[in-house]
This record gives sequence, C-alpha cells and structure tokens, in this order.
Amino acid sequence: MKFSLHKLKKEAADQLRAIPLKLIRPFQILAAPVYVFFEKNERFVPVKAPLSYFLPVELEKFQALKQVYISNFVERVAPYQQAGEAIRKLFSCFEKHVLKTNKGEREVLLPLSSSELSSAALKIIAPLWGESRAIEPFFLSFFAEEVCGPLSADLIQSISEKDPDLYELALLRSGLIVFWALQLGYVDQEFLTALRVKVFNWTLGRSERRTIGSETDEMIRGVFECSTLESASSPVLLDQLLKQGKIGRKLSARVKKIESYLAEKVIATATVFGEGGICVNK
Repeated sequence: MKFSLHKLKKEAADQLRAIPLKLIRPFQILAAPVYVFFEKNERFVPVKAPLSYFLPVELEKFQALKQVYISNFVERVAPYQQAGEAIRKLFSCFEKHVLKTNKGEREVLLPLSSSELSSAALKIIAPLWGESRAIEPFFLSFFAEEVCGPLSADLIQSISEKDPDLYELALLRSGLIVFWALQLGYVDQEFLTALRVKVFNWTLGRSERRTIGSETDEMIRGVFECSTLESASSPVLLDQLLKQGKIGRKLSARVKKIESYLAEKVIATATVFGEGGICVNK
C-alpha cells in the first residue's frame, strides 16, 4: 500500500490528536501515520506509517517528547476496533441458569452455546459491510487485532524489515480470514487466533501450505484469491465471498440475516483513500 506521508504545517494540528507516548506499546500495529512536532521549523514530521510499529529502542528515543501525534484517520478505524472488542467480550459471556437438585434450586453460569455465539457475532459484524456491501481489508487488520490480540513481535519484526509489501499483505489477509470465519459461524477464539497466524505465515511462505479440501482450506484459498499484492488496497465485496464454492453457498444461507442486521444498523463505508485518507489515490 502506498501511504501518503508528508510534513504538515502547525496549522494542521486540528487534523491530528495528541497521544501520550506511554500509551503506545512496542510492536503495536499503527492504524494511522504518527508525527512528532519540531518547534524549530514548526512542522509535524511523520515518523511512522500505518501498519508499522515502534521498536522499544525507538520509544526510548522519543521519551523526551512526552507525546506524539496521530492522524484523525483513526476515527475511521474505530468502528472496526469496537466491533472486534465486542466480539472478544462475547467469548467470555455467560448465562445464568437455575438447576433443580435434590438440595433445591441452584444458580450456575454457563457459556453461550455455539449457535448463540454465532448469531450474536453476526449481528455485531454485519454492519461493517457498510452501505456498499464492501470492506477494505486494511480495517479488518485492526478488527482482528481486537478479536485475537496482538501478533507476537517475533512473528512480525523480521519480515516487516525484509519485505514491507509482503508483511502488509500478510496483515491484511490474516485480518480478512478472521472476519470471514466469524461470518461462517466459527466462534472459537483459540481457533480464530491460530487461523490468523497460519494465514500470516502462509503468506510469507514460512510454512508449507497443505490443503486437505476442508472448509478451512477453502476459506484460506478464497482469501488468497481476494487479496493479492496487486489488489491489497482494493475493497472485498460481499458478492465476491458468495462466489467462493461451498463456503460461498454456506455464507449465502446467512445473507438474509446479514441484510436484516444491516437494515437495523449500518456504518458508512470506510476507505483509506480520498479526503482525510492515508493512501495515495489509485
């Protein structure tokens, strides 16, 4: 992805928000450009691009500044992060049940069933398709980060330095697979996290890609077809996923629910392009 990174005049301060440096974690994937302000030339200078991260030594270097500035573009990312956080909280939901025993009634807490989790998850993520029934994989990287937690430093550091384009593609694909799997009813956090890491590694060629014709393999193949180096910044259409063989047919059975949830709530289709965006126009 070709990000737009330019120095900004001090008058551009209203396009940025100040972030205390202590709130930024090492290896935290950044959702927008990060700037530091140099008083001498009165300019905000970009020091990190989206999808990059700070190394511990870099955060140490900037300690004297106390704060950095991040583009207001993060507001476009927020609905996807909030949806991911809601999914993560869903995994730890319990229902109160009253059981009758020989010692009388007793209250117990039981986890939601898979069908209940699946239905609740679909209601949370359906609005992310937006008005155009399309979604840019960039935003799903941050959705998956909330659902599954951060990728390990060992996983991301070496490849981001050697091949930034492949690193970005791995991030986008691994976010898309989590989003897609949830729509198909996969609601086990451990499974989703392992699937995300598998797609990340397979994109980098770190492990042999073995296929056995399972639904998971079909999902991964679909993600690889939808998201390539050439199309990394292009939106994925709901119609595209519906054309993906058996899993497309399975998803089509859930489209009525998706559309009904979209009728209740829909967010504006977010894009990395245009005014206020972070990418150079195609």
